[in-house]
Amino acid sequence: MKTKKIIWGIVLYLFISIFFFGTIAQATEIRTGDYTFVSKDQVLEDDFITAANNIDIDGIVSGDVIAAGRKINIPGNVSGDVIAVGQIINISGIVRDDIRVAGADVTLSGTVMSDVIVFAGNVDFRGESSIEGDVIVYGGTVKINGKVKKKVRGEVGNLEIGGGIEGNVNVSCENLTLSEKSVIAGDLNYTSDKEAQIQGKVKGQTTHKTPQQVRKTANVKGILIGKIISLASLIIIGLILMYLFPKKSNQVVDNLQKKSLLSLGIGFVLLFLVPIICILLFITIIGVPLALITLCIYIIVIYISKIFVGLYLGKRTLVYFTKKQDIPTVQSLFLGLVLILIVINIPFIGGIINFIVILLGLGALGIAQKELFRRKKELNT
Repeated sequence: MKTKKIIWGIVLYLFISIFFFGTIAQATEIRTGDYTFVSKDQVLEDDFITAANNIDIDGIVSGDVIAAGRKINIPGNVSGDVIAVGQIINISGIVRDDIRVAGADVTLSGTVMSDVIVFAGNVDFRGESSIEGDVIVYGGTVKINGKVKKKVRGEVGNLEIGGGIEGNVNVSCENLTLSEKSVIAGDLNYTSDKEAQIQGKVKGQTTHKTPQQVRKTANVKGILIGKIISLASLIIIGLILMYLFPKKSNQVVDNLQKKSLLSLGIGFVLLFLVPIICILLFITIIGVPLALITLCIYIIVIYISKIFVGLYLGKRTLVYFTKKQDIPTVQSLFLGLVLILIVINIPFIGGIINFIVILLGLGALGIAQKELFRRKKELNT
């Protein structure tokens, strides 16, 4: 018995500490043991936290209920949230706030004044259940035979809808069945390899997607967002470089204009020479710190090389079309980087163009650095 109390105590402590730390500070009643019981004539004026094998709450709880047990039964009324983890969970009373539960078998047959979030193997919303908010469910087999005033969404194995849902339904499932009594007032959007068996009414639009279509859409969105973030990062870094090093930045752009072939050749040499030097430094052991520093600088320079090529390309493009020589840096940088981003993503030739852009930028930076060293040497002499 003592061992069980310790185990349940640890489970409850971890559960509350990780997820519900804010609630525990206000709790006034904590009970543990093999069996926890709140009778019908009992009224708990604050939050109630309990851990036991069997939990029955028949009375009234004026605050939140946080429970961990093998079997949890709540036919009473709860003014706050119900947060529970257990093997079997039955809630048939009135809950005036959210329900957040996880278990093997979860049954709801009462009234919930807010949202319901369920993670379970089997979930059963009985015909007498009424949910005023949203339902978010992740489970194996889910039956919704009651009333849901707002949306239903989640990922399940088998979903059976036999009640009324006033909002939209957005689910991913293996099997979807709508019985004759089911009514969905909003849209039905479901992802499945199989067509849904619809015998009830869907007043909104019904959209069926296969998992492959969803993954393809998600991949396209992810790639597009990644490209936008990359473009924004290059523009921001480019503007910072132009602000901090205006003369050197202009020198790099001039090198691209006047010494493009030389930049291409030097970029090719640097691209392959620097890694070889780093490998040799690594072999010497003593040169490892220098090799790491050189490698970091090398990666950074390759990354920013596109910025200067973009600035040059954007400026040349705007000068050609506007016939003006005084072109704002921001416009040149933005246009040039957008053009590069488009071109390097063209199939087959995109990779080659990206390689050339890197060589040009790397070479132009190398020439600018060499000229800087030469001028410093002349000043010193």
